[in-house]
Amino acid sequence: MRMSIGTIVALLVALVASSVRVEGGAIPLSASNATELFSASELGDVWLIEFFSPGCGHCRKFAASYDAVAERLHNEDEPVRVHVAKVDVNLGRAEKEWFRAYGLPGYPSFVRIEKHHAELRGGSNLIHVFSGSRSVEAMVNFARSAEHGKTLDEREREKQGDGGKHWRTKIVLVASSVLALALVLLIAIQMFGPQPILPETGPADAVRTKKKQ
Repeated sequence: MRMSIGTIVALLVALVASSVRVEGGAIPLSASNATELFSASELGDVWLIEFFSPGCGHCRKFAASYDAVAERLHNEDEPVRVHVAKVDVNLGRAEKEWFRAYGLPGYPSFVRIEKHHAELRGGSNLIHVFSGSRSVEAMVNFARSAEHGKTLDEREREKQGDGGKHWRTKIVLVASSVLALALVLLIAIQMFGPQPILPETGPADAVRTKKKQ
């Protein structure tokens, strides 16, 4: 039976992905291999991807734990297969743009992609960003069920909501400052401003006062 070139390439990519998982836990992803590796996986598979920087202290501290997450999830016999991968954002411009495209907060950041489209950037893929505390258990649960995760749309709505709250807070602070300044000026005028001139009372005024009494 003859196989097409595309089928052969897909098999080779799958073999490479398998060998990488066995050797080092998390699969190293980059702009040059991400599309091929993602395309070789099955629809319905889940990709857990860490975006990290080698110079980041938090990344180095969590590296061993993340490898433990990879070993655990890659060796599970579950209906949904999870691929645990990592992207060095400092590799090049394409990796940095990939990081920015998800609007991630910093390093390390973790993204869960539930594959429903053959292409990595396919619009039907369900993407969650991890928002919990970093631990092996939390990361495993995030990969399995998106626990502690928020979709890109949810994150965008939160940003817009926070922006509105931020501006409302600013308006209240400015109004309070203006009111406080007005009160200070009013007190200063009362204390140091020109005093009203009272009419002088002479002898005739005193006589008139006595007659009234």
